[in-house]
Amino acid sequence: MSKKINLTKAFLQEEYIKSKKSSVDIAKKINCSSTTIQKYLNEYNIPTRTPSNAQLDKSKGKNNPMYGRKGKHNPNWKSNKAKERQKCHCINCNKPITFRTYYYRGKRCSSCATKNAWKTFPEKFEQSLRTLKNFDRSKLPKMNGSKNPNWKGGISKGLYSQDWTEQLKEQIRQRDNYTCQLCDKTQKQSGKTLNVHHIDYDKKNCSEENLISLCKVCHTKTNYNRKYWEKLLSKGEQYGYSRIN
Repeated sequence: MSKKINLTKAFLQEEYIKSKKSSVDIAKKINCSSTTIQKYLNEYNIPTRTPSNAQLDKSKGKNNPMYGRKGKHNPNWKSNKAKERQKCHCINCNKPITFRTYYYRGKRCSSCATKNAWKTFPEKFEQSLRTLKNFDRSKLPKMNGSKNPNWKGGISKGLYSQDWTEQLKEQIRQRDNYTCQLCDKTQKQSGKTLNVHHIDYDKKNCSEENLISLCKVCHTKTNYNRKYWEKLLSKGEQYGYSRIN
């Protein structure tokens, strides 16, 4: 008949939590199965460790077989390549370069490697030049004019009215506080001068109510689905051309 084992909570906390022994090690110490240890741990609501965490605890600090073995003392140490990679320079112009460029570009920077390639493989580059010269662009499909899928019937060639001046554009930008009225991005944030867009797409209608400030990205969007944008932007009049959502 098997002997009944009574384990106290204090004993398990001392061995399992403080000493960080596994359930298998504790079971060997008191001559029982690890299942019994797990049963008592659950009964006393002691948080258990996963096998991976238990293995990790064993390999921490001085318990790790690689503890203190750095540099040449580490069996995986090969050479002092890490410091060498930090000091890579082009052998021609002495320009600092990355180790990847140094390794794959023949110890040269990209510029010097290209110049050296012309000298090393002149026949290869001459062949490339001959190919470019003999290339016939007329064989490519033409995408200009009515053959372009974005063709609108030649409306881009329409003439602007005499009122369309740089002074008028600047006046509209100032009215809109130099801010795109669709995405709320300022002219300073976009890094480029805001475009002034005709809401009804009529280049001759240069009234202030028909003009609005847009960034380059939003202005490009308005070239597609024009009826939608005309309807949306025309609503901006009642809001004083604030940001339109």
